[in-house]
Amino acid sequence: MCEYLIFFIVFIFSIIISIIDFKFYKIPNTILILYFISCLIIFICFECNTLLIRFISGILLFLVFLFIYFYTKGMGLGDVKYSFVIGFVLGFKSLYACLIGTIIALIFSISTRTKKIAYGPFLALGCIVVFVINIFLTPKNLSSLILFMKRA
Repeated sequence: MCEYLIFFIVFIFSIIISIIDFKFYKIPNTILILYFISCLIIFICFECNTLLIRFISGILLFLVFLFIYFYTKGMGLGDVKYSFVIGFVLGFKSLYACLIGTIIALIFSISTRTKKIAYGPFLALGCIVVFVINIFLTPKNLSSLILFMKRA
């Protein structure tokens, strides 16, 4: 139940962040705060025992992005702040989301020969991909799908 609710929130905020970042190259703090508080409330209600790990993951990812920001200046501070929310929501699986988002962003940048891209939408896409894999492609769900396909 909690996973589907969090997925809904991730999906909605990913769309909002993607549209704003593509258009203005900014991720507003108010959107990130609402995103974080929405997820925090759900985790407090349903998965209170994972909060410490989620905060640690968010802080670690934030520090990695902050280091990249100061070292390369290749992304905006909105992306750095967004990384904390991603780390909090996905836990340590957030590394996969960032890796997927970065690979897709690089492919997009190379294929369009664009120097400046909005990185937030690619991070959002990475989050959604990791969430879909985590929720829908579990061994239990895959075995149910295989049984369903054998009956058909």
